[in-house]
Amino acid sequence: MLNVVDNVTQECLAAVPDTSISGHRVVRELTQLIAQRGKPGMIVSDNGSELTSNAMLAWCSQIGVE
Repeated sequence: MLNVVDNVTQECLAAVPDTSISGHRVVRELTQLIAQRGKPGMIVSDNGSELTSNAMLAWCSQIGVE
């Protein structure tokens, strides 16, 4: 389960259930979310492999999010 939560409002912005979620999938889901809600200033995550993958790190650098 990929849960995306706004730390300020505590609103759950997305909940993505799947048996396996890759870094590329996380990037795709976050790209869709940004198109709907706007770009955050920062993304805070645990150190799960899907969130520390090269795909995720490159995407964050590309769009200018810490």
